[in-house]
Amino acid sequence: MQLTEEQKNCFDVNGYLIIKNYFTKKELDDFKEMLRRLIQTALVRCSSINSEIKLDMYDGKEFDEGLLKLESIDHNIISNIYDTIPNTPEFLRIVSKETTSNYINQLSNRDIDTPLFATYNRCRLDLPKDDRRNVKWHQEVFYSIPKSEFLQTWSPLIRDTTIENGSIEICPTSHKNGIANQSYDPDSNTPTPYTVEEKEIEKYHPLRTEMKLGDFMIFNSRLIHRSGVNLSKEIRFSLVGMYHNTDLESFIPPKIELTLPNLSNLNYYDEFKKN
Repeated sequence: MQLTEEQKNCFDVNGYLIIKNYFTKKELDDFKEMLRRLIQTALVRCSSINSEIKLDMYDGKEFDEGLLKLESIDHNIISNIYDTIPNTPEFLRIVSKETTSNYINQLSNRDIDTPLFATYNRCRLDLPKDDRRNVKWHQEVFYSIPKSEFLQTWSPLIRDTTIENGSIEICPTSHKNGIANQSYDPDSNTPTPYTVEEKEIEKYHPLRTEMKLGDFMIFNSRLIHRSGVNLSKEIRFSLVGMYHNTDLESFIPPKIELTLPNLSNLNYYDEFKKN
């Protein structure tokens, strides 16, 4: 698939491009059904030890009432769902869509078949009025592979993203000035300890976007941005990701270490031998 010259120019000038109706209904429905099943499974497990959970109360209401009930019982349940999603086939089919790498390479002025290294592809779950995930203005350069060359993606999942539920906010054209002046707060309780200084934001005209389910944003890694605050009564579900250029001479993939939260392989082996 070939992007138009108008689309490429829009990306070069503004630092981002929104492609309407990018994901198919089947891709989105498959993801939605998978996530529904994950939530239902968690509710079933909790109902066996918590009598106040009546499964029929959440039938058809899994994405809000169901998840919020699980959060009220134990945040670790939501955390486990969050960590499961990126490795499900339904999610991987979305982030591995063939045209995504094609478009990213076109926007980066590379051969369309250049291999990309995908990192941090996640489905964000932003609960209503939850300050823990509030992020400040930032660029992703200090949150990814150092000195890498990459583009980012953002898209609604499950439902539209609006100003009320905290859709992504961007500073168009800010990518042209490279890495902005930033500060680091080691004691920050937010996911963004590296933040762009407010005087930098004054140079631009921040844009609060709204996107329909199926829309897809690709943006420059130097574009200053942040997620908005979810002031609605519903959970916001959004796709985030990064795609790195493997042709870059300095590119070295990070070593991904598997963390087993409950039982190490050795302990599992010892337990098996004892039995």
